[in-house]
Amino acid sequence: AIVGYTNAGKSSILNAIATSADVLAADKLFATLDPTTRRLDTSSGSVLVTDTVGFVRNLPHGLVEAFKATLEEAADADLLVHIVDASDPEFDVQYETTCKVLAEIGAGTAKSLIVYNKIDRLQDRTPLEFMAIRHPGSIFVSATTGEGLPALKAAIEAALTADEAEMTLRVLPADYAIVPLLYREAMVLSEGHDGEATIVRCRVPERLLSRVERFRLDQ
Repeated sequence: AIVGYTNAGKSSILNAIATSADVLAADKLFATLDPTTRRLDTSSGSVLVTDTVGFVRNLPHGLVEAFKATLEEAADADLLVHIVDASDPEFDVQYETTCKVLAEIGAGTAKSLIVYNKIDRLQDRTPLEFMAIRHPGSIFVSATTGEGLPALKAAIEAALTADEAEMTLRVLPADYAIVPLLYREAMVLSEGHDGEATIVRCRVPERLLSRVERFRLDQ
């Protein structure tokens, strides 16, 4: 899920990296009110990326409740792509604000990738050195010029596959319910049949290993 302070450029980033996207990108509060999901193709397969509502300082509790549906997309995501407006003098405060709201919805400890956007607006890029030290592994991009976007895509792929194990599973008809689960929560590379069972080649996240271990062919 893409998260960040309002006007950080979340929708613009999604438009720039997704395989197909037509997300409203506007310089105004809450331009994105409903979750919008697009496909991002990587060398490891396709992943779904969801744009979420922009956060603001002192977001009233009632407003958090009103946006609960879109915020839950962040809480359930495998990876949070946290967009920060590098050109805003208060970028650090905005970053902390977003982190606070994420903590309120139960996503404070989720795996995240920090992305500083709008670097094309910086006449002096010295502050980027501070940002890199403050958040090692951060990515610096411009959704407008395209600078840094290939690195962002690669970083998303690396983060999502870091704890995955590639394996081949043999699933008998009585256990077929595990296959839809793999499509939802793992990355299915291929599916076939050997006459008796379904053969699935997939990348499985660590949290699912105990559930699929008994189906493995390549132990």
